[in-house]
Amino acid sequence: MDAIRIACRNRILSNSYLDLLFDFDVTPRQLFGDSVETPDYCEEVLFEHLKILHVAANQLSPLDGPDYRYQYTPKCYGLIQDTEAPPSVGQPVPGTGLVPDLTALSEAGILSVSGPPLELTGKNVLLGIIDTGIRYQLPSFRRSDGSTRVLSIWDQTNQQGMPPDGFDYGTEFTEAEINYNLENEGELLVTDETGHGTKVAGVAGGYDRTSGFLGAAPDASFIVVKLKQAKEYLREFYQIPSNVPCFQETDIMLALQYLDRMAEELNRPLVTCIALGTTMGAHDGTSLLDYYVNELARKRKRCIVIGGGNEGNSSGHYEGNLVMAPGAAQANEEIEVLVGQGENGLWMELWGKAPGIFTVSITSPNGETIPEIPFRIGQSVDYTFIYSNTRITVKYILVEQGNGQELIVMRFQNLLPGIWKIRVNVSGGGGNFHIWLPMRNFLEGDTYFLRPSPYNTMTEPAYTRDVMTVTTYNSGDGSFYLNSGRGFSTDGYITPDLAAPGVGIPTPLLADTGSSMSAAMAAGAAACFMQWAVVEEHDILVNTSAIKNYFIRGAKRRTDSYYPTREWGYGTLDLAGVFQALAGI
Repeated sequence: MDAIRIACRNRILSNSYLDLLFDFDVTPRQLFGDSVETPDYCEEVLFEHLKILHVAANQLSPLDGPDYRYQYTPKCYGLIQDTEAPPSVGQPVPGTGLVPDLTALSEAGILSVSGPPLELTGKNVLLGIIDTGIRYQLPSFRRSDGSTRVLSIWDQTNQQGMPPDGFDYGTEFTEAEINYNLENEGELLVTDETGHGTKVAGVAGGYDRTSGFLGAAPDASFIVVKLKQAKEYLREFYQIPSNVPCFQETDIMLALQYLDRMAEELNRPLVTCIALGTTMGAHDGTSLLDYYVNELARKRKRCIVIGGGNEGNSSGHYEGNLVMAPGAAQANEEIEVLVGQGENGLWMELWGKAPGIFTVSITSPNGETIPEIPFRIGQSVDYTFIYSNTRITVKYILVEQGNGQELIVMRFQNLLPGIWKIRVNVSGGGGNFHIWLPMRNFLEGDTYFLRPSPYNTMTEPAYTRDVMTVTTYNSGDGSFYLNSGRGFSTDGYITPDLAAPGVGIPTPLLADTGSSMSAAMAAGAAACFMQWAVVEEHDILVNTSAIKNYFIRGAKRRTDSYYPTREWGYGTLDLAGVFQALAGI
């Protein structure tokens, strides 16, 4: 690597440099003003004017200062793995010789198209996995001759080797290097400490000839990105515990760019599975990650599948609608949040729609109250409660640049357990508003709204317009999975598109449950369809929107329901049904 790339890598990895996202060309003067003589930064271009800047923290205002810009600060994403799901049963440990459970593959219509006459198994299709890595040495990711089905891995956490061309950090491992490692049984090139990425890849396309484990697209090949953990300053800013996997928006965007470049280089169709999510954002598909995902999803021979998360039963969403009486100066509503033991910090977002102007006042469990904080454009106010020593920072943004809504950010530190009360006030006309707590995996205590709404609880980026989004159901008994996120978007856009099996799903490790499993199942089904459409040249110009609509037309729908619904979208995944619809059956 040359000196310039090494310098950029150091900035990318250093906690002393802030990462910023811009969707326009920003000049050093706009960024630093006239006070900085020698700006210390580097940039990476994603798409047209969309770029990432890595800037010395000592040359910028602090994140919690008055110059904070929500849209340009990377959000943090977690695994959409349901850690609270009961242990799954029905699948033996691989290698026991017992026949694995194929119920989910059968219910999703995948098994019936894998044999003659269609024989759809994902041949010559790439599955892109952006996650915690992959245990590539397992039989599920190897061909019958023992060679790897993983064509490349970009390990963002490993700085010992060469990064991919056009990228400045991490280490890339090629198919040849992986095969050499397998043949010589050397020290593993890449690990997957949690196993989450391995499970997602396995459900999407694994196949173990010894144990009989079978994924949805067993002949697909893999391109894998192992994400690095988010920088500590972002964890601290968003009050995310240090012991949970947490990934930042910028690394995910670069991972998507890498997958797209590999697909171009190999000249193969690509299906990308995103089993990550966050409750940050307006839940309407207007974040910069949503924008970039959309651009990639619209490309020909591409399909992006995103899981809707497991926040539907977490009580982490509140919806209110304040109506002002004639002649009244203000209307208000009180919201109660139970903060559990051990919850040291909390990040909360209130999104309010025009025409109202929203403000808040806050009361602690011991009755100490912050009176209504008056609205000031760009104002950031710090308060410390005398009796509990809880510190609260409240930031007002009247027009958030992504979607034009008002945003109130509330950041709690050193929280007192008990029931907190947030009084939401509106003036200038009524308005609908939403508040979201962090995703369940980012909470340390049992923290939730006492009067929650289960809707609008899919995690971002599942509100991206032109992708395929799925919720989770139990293919064993046909029931909707209680913890699964639910639609629609806050501006009424129809999402999810489908529900896919995600309860007790066999993986190359042990069976698992949650949104990551349903996303992987749908991604594997999309890879099988991509074989028919692109590889076998029945519809070579398909993109995500086209495949999504093929799948919607083939979905199973109950006769006693009206579709789309907030839980099921347009029905349940049925790949066989897609071809029945094509055949006019």
